[in-house]
Amino acid sequence: KKTVISKLSEPYSNCKDPRSLRGSFIFEEFKITNTTYEKQKCIEMCKSKFSIQKCNCLYDGLPKLHGLSAKICETVEELNCSLAFLIIEFNLDSCLSECPDSCEWVEYDISITYEDYPNSMFQYILLKELPQIKQHFPDNKDISFDDLKSNLACLDIHYEDLKYTSISEA
Repeated sequence: KKTVISKLSEPYSNCKDPRSLRGSFIFEEFKITNTTYEKQKCIEMCKSKFSIQKCNCLYDGLPKLHGLSAKICETVEELNCSLAFLIIEFNLDSCLSECPDSCEWVEYDISITYEDYPNSMFQYILLKELPQIKQHFPDNKDISFDDLKSNLACLDIHYEDLKYTSISEA
């Protein structure tokens, strides 16, 4: 189920409307990449910015920034600098001031279930009713139940319902 949450911006809460960030480096990054503002993405972009400023390169696990050109850290010195920065020197507070809470976000209810596949009945159907399945195994050998279980997967994705909830402050 999808839930859309909208809060009133300052002074009614601690969130800021992304439009109020116009002109900031982070706002421009979201605009260039045509993505919706999210606080966690903002913090990752902020880490990238500070890593580039400190080490003149970007640690490979951080998002690339379009407003700052930098190469990926490759040398031992560059990697040491970027890792030391991320592990020891980085101060989250420096990014929190640039990355306010979102006023609107979407949440999804998800669940994961699983079961053995194929079960013994479906194994029979696969092997007896669909003999062409053997061509997908080496040497067209006799296929055991274990062969099927270790080489086949079934993925079903479905929506519990198509309704959504919208929660807005007014």
